[in-house]
Amino acid sequence: MKRTIILIAVLFIAVFVVAGLYFSRLEGSKMEAKDDLAAIPADATLLLSFRNDSSLYDLFQDYRGFEMVLGKAGYAELGTLKKIFRGRPEWIALLADQPIYMSFHPEPGEVAWLISVPLKEEIDPLQEAGTMDSLMTMVSLDASRGFYELTVPGIDRPLFGSIEPNRISLSFSRDLLERALDGTAPRLSALFLEKFQENSDLNNSPVQLYINHEPLEFFIGAVARNQNATTQLFSNLDGLTLMGINYKSDVLMFSGSSIISSTDSSYLSLLIEQEPVQHQLKNWIPDNVAVVSSYGISDYGKFRSGLSDIFANRQETAPLTEQIRYIERNQDISIEDEYLPIWGSEFARLRLRSGEEIAVVAVRDSLEYSKVADKLSTLSTDSSYRRFDNSNLLYYALGDPMKEFKRPYFTYSRGYVVVANSLHALDNYMDRIKRNELLVNDEDYQLYDRLQSASSNYSLFIHQENASRLISRNLREPMRQNYNNTSNFAFQDFYAFTLQLSGNGDRFSVNLYGKFLTESSFQDNKKATDSVKTR
Repeated sequence: MKRTIILIAVLFIAVFVVAGLYFSRLEGSKMEAKDDLAAIPADATLLLSFRNDSSLYDLFQDYRGFEMVLGKAGYAELGTLKKIFRGRPEWIALLADQPIYMSFHPEPGEVAWLISVPLKEEIDPLQEAGTMDSLMTMVSLDASRGFYELTVPGIDRPLFGSIEPNRISLSFSRDLLERALDGTAPRLSALFLEKFQENSDLNNSPVQLYINHEPLEFFIGAVARNQNATTQLFSNLDGLTLMGINYKSDVLMFSGSSIISSTDSSYLSLLIEQEPVQHQLKNWIPDNVAVVSSYGISDYGKFRSGLSDIFANRQETAPLTEQIRYIERNQDISIEDEYLPIWGSEFARLRLRSGEEIAVVAVRDSLEYSKVADKLSTLSTDSSYRRFDNSNLLYYALGDPMKEFKRPYFTYSRGYVVVANSLHALDNYMDRIKRNELLVNDEDYQLYDRLQSASSNYSLFIHQENASRLISRNLREPMRQNYNNTSNFAFQDFYAFTLQLSGNGDRFSVNLYGKFLTESSFQDNKKATDSVKTR
């Protein structure tokens, strides 16, 4: 489902940060050379990098977001590990000011994490293991590699660790840690290591997040039951995303850039050279919306040229061309000269709480649109709505977000074409818009909207409450259980999540937000709810 990817990204970003804060108090400083990543397997999809210093722990000590997404049990586990590694003088010296890396890897039905910490100086692994033996039960699995199964008091599942002369590593996944110790296993790509080094040298953010696009499809598959149009946008990307954390007491917030090669053939790559477009679609978003994917195109000619290349790469050019020729012969229209020029600079795909899909597309000229609509569609006999006479016309003009609208119903209103696959869905949507039942009228949304950039080329907005059922239904176990477990987790206290991409020449500028209730607002809401119940 299209809402899954941003939720999961935010969830695991938060996990990274929490674990980092437990292991260390952080401070912005330059990162070590890319050689420090030598033990991390190639399927690391998300990587968090930070320094073992003291200042950031104080900054985040009252921050509610970490426990909300990690859960009380996971939070306690990391607290236990913190005491072990921060409570021994010999380890304090070895870890002081060292970079710490947390990588997350897809495994069947779940995502596993690996902590890798290069040491300040080389050690004798057996000697150092002896200093830890009094704190936990350690069973040697491979003495030559310093590989142990750890039973830690206060943690009710086995932990696996390795102590090497120049690093320590920890994971709850035995398979992942074994791959990290296997020198013949695939490692992170040369591109990832190169960009990691460049970003480390330039970025002063205390917590840096790297998203490795190459294994992202497998990562999504590990957390989501089904792929869809939105998750496929990210599954097909190459390159990587680099972001730093921005502190705000009631928001998970990251910003940075996404690097995509010029040879990338994904749909999102079409937007990288576009100028950011001002958002004008707010008055078309109803208050029952679950997910909004919006797109901005400043240069349609360049966009359409790139879309033609994508069709060619997918071997779709021939059937689409044949269909266009058929339409032109029978409808007395030039698709290139009359139909394609009518579309404006923005469009959006909406998924409602009910699961119904709506598309909204800006039109450049209402008169030209009217002429084209008369040629390419037929007025419905029982309504004022129209329906395309042929399929794939929206896909041909705008690409992937419109692929599922094969031969939809549509109507024109106030400069926009509104599209749906059924008359019922279109009619219900238009009725809600006419009644002014809009998300923009909600006070919580107005506060949230201040976080969002006023312009972008791609924006994914997820309204947590409206999307909750859809999210839960598409998450794999045990993530679905965690999402629905309100006694241990607090995903329901998030208002919304947003991912925004803005074209910036050879890369995207990226902003990621997830806003939640603070402790004070949570208590205020609870009091209000309790007051209503007692009436």
